[in-house]
Amino acid sequence: MDPIVGHPVAVPSWSIGRTVPFDLVRILASDAAAAVGGRLEIMMDGGVHSGQDVVKALALGARSVMIGRAWVYALAARGEAGVRHLLSQIQRDIKVTLALTGLTSARAVSADVLLNAPHL
Repeated sequence: MDPIVGHPVAVPSWSIGRTVPFDLVRILASDAAAAVGGRLEIMMDGGVHSGQDVVKALALGARSVMIGRAWVYALAARGEAGVRHLLSQIQRDIKVTLALTGLTSARAVSADVLLNAPHL
């Protein structure tokens, strides 16, 4: 599904992941993705601090993620260069996480990644 202006979007919050076990977040998020059944784009909000978090969100059914405050901290610390560094760090982390799961593309990520890779 290609992004379309005006396309309905669901934005579940990842922030509960800081206070409850990840297994519960995984169940809640995957249930939400199953419930909308492709009728909505799912964008995961908050709690995304690394490429591992991005891959987890994709495995839970998110189409994209929002990185929350991290970019603000990077901007405050080093300006545009800080934001560029943050984004490149997340991209590198995504590549490493994909490699550790045996995948070469974020499009190939599915819930099986979480079921077969307990180290995430």
